[in-house]
Amino acid sequence: MPRESVRSSDYNYESLPDGYLPKPGQSSFPATCRLGQVEVGWSKSPAGSVEVATVDETMVAHLVAQVENASADGNPGEAVRNFFSTSPGLWVSLDRDGINDLIALLRRARDGAFRRDQ
Repeated sequence: MPRESVRSSDYNYESLPDGYLPKPGQSSFPATCRLGQVEVGWSKSPAGSVEVATVDETMVAHLVAQVENASADGNPGEAVRNFFSTSPGLWVSLDRDGINDLIALLRRARDGAFRRDQ
């Protein structure tokens, strides 16, 4: 299944110093990192399908850290509910170029999965 992605407009990766090891329950990404992107995958026609997902590794890392901390307190479900209390997904910000890239990518996925419209 082909998979491609479009990065968020606030994408910002900062590498960690050599030898850095996060403490237990701490995210392995600096808080200033934003690694959001929209991923699009598709399988080819005739049984085609297109899948779209939003991903932000830093947000997931922070969620994992919160769940690990809450697990020590015995209530990891509360951490997950709190994390997703404002939205069931991860938001990705796109600027005009990102939106145009996503539209082009979705068209390519649609045509690859279901054949080009006539």
